[in-house]
Amino acid sequence: MQVRSVLEETELVLIQSSVTKFWLESFHAYTVQLGGETERIVGEILKTRADTFAINVTLNSFGRPLNEPAMR
Repeated sequence: MQVRSVLEETELVLIQSSVTKFWLESFHAYTVQLGGETERIVGEILKTRADTFAINVTLNSFGRPLNEPAMR
């Protein structure tokens, strides 16, 4: 029941953003663990993806309740 109430009260976009953030962090940690060329190449791709994600979240938060100090 707890999951259901969270899903009903939270916007789908917020859940999607959180899952994407956790996926990026987890995959980055995995590539760092592998090391070598994988860490260097995939790490750059993931950093670029994370930057793009952060910019999109920031732009999409303007004019939304998420931009309210109480919601931060």
